[in-house]
Amino acid sequence: MNHESSATGATGPGPRIRDVLLLGVAPPSDAASTLAEEDVDDLGFVTNVTKVGMHDPAASDELFSLLTTTAEAAGLSTVDRGVATVVAANLIGDSYCPLAYARKLAEVASPEFAASLLRGSDELLDERGRAIAAWARIIAQSPRSATAADLEALLRVGFDRAQILRLTLFITLRIAFATLNGALGARPEAAYVDLLDPIVREAWKVASGTPDLQLQGASASDRPDQERDGANGDPG
Repeated sequence: MNHESSATGATGPGPRIRDVLLLGVAPPSDAASTLAEEDVDDLGFVTNVTKVGMHDPAASDELFSLLTTTAEAAGLSTVDRGVATVVAANLIGDSYCPLAYARKLAEVASPEFAASLLRGSDELLDERGRAIAAWARIIAQSPRSATAADLEALLRVGFDRAQILRLTLFITLRIAFATLNGALGARPEAAYVDLLDPIVREAWKVASGTPDLQLQGASASDRPDQERDGANGDPG
């Protein structure tokens, strides 16, 4: 297998953007191969987020498991998870997690819903979604500014206090995951962006400030020789 990052095939004006996975190629192992194969089954290529995780598949699995159990304990639906993730990740300057969850939200809600959320709008959110989005903004921007009134908004939409703790943990884990991948050079692939509904794709490009020339490539060399909820930068 060859999991080495390839340069994008960008041509024309502007700089030639190269993959910047700082850890390089993960050492081969059965566990790393399993991670790669899950991506290929779901997307047709191995994502840069997975390439990072392949350096320590056990740690990757532990994080995925914690995100999943935390979300379940908080009573979060797929839409709830997507709202929390897209809002928080956008605010810390991450573009990968919003990409992954916008794709999922387009399927389970609608492309219009996903695009609106990427633009920073609460217009299509119900009361529960607005409360989650507001809490995610506080956690991402100024956690020490949280007040009892902010918690009351969550209590009104059905969260109990233990679930608020779990929701907060989920959001902070999503921020940590985005920070980890950003620090180690995982950038969105052009092939991943191409999977988005056109409405969502354009909203994501605007929200992320990512023109086409800054998207990393995914070539045939990224496909191993031989979805979990948690693969492809989407572990929660």
